[in-house]
Amino acid sequence: MEILGIIEQIETLISNGTRVPLTDKVVISENELLQLLDELHSVLPDELEQANWIVRERDKVIKDAEKEAEKLKEEAKAHVEKMVDEDEITRLANEQADEIVAQAKRVAKEIRQGANEYADGLLLKSQEQMEAVTEALKNARREIESKQQ
Repeated sequence: MEILGIIEQIETLISNGTRVPLTDKVVISENELLQLLDELHSVLPDELEQANWIVRERDKVIKDAEKEAEKLKEEAKAHVEKMVDEDEITRLANEQADEIVAQAKRVAKEIRQGANEYADGLLLKSQEQMEAVTEALKNARREIESKQQ
């Protein structure tokens, strides 16, 4: 019989007992009460053991849940840190790539400018040489003409 059932029987025994007039006392059967108390004593250890087992299991489940929660929290924290690190690495890589591209553009511009100046110098030298050749040709033709006359 369960503890609550035994307690209810004790309450019934008391409420059905004979009242002593002008007092708040009740006469009940000693044997019935002792028998119910014996039953209570026999059931109580089993019920307490079961209740203690339930409490231990509950504590174990709570500890396991707390460990799992802490583990998930640490994993989430590590994941966030990794994402932040990756974002920082990506940002730094983009900055470095932008700087490399800008530097390459500057170098390309300088090379083009140098090549244009070099080509212009060669063309000017060629033009001067051509002018000198043209002048020499004119002089040679004039000399030939002057000899023909």
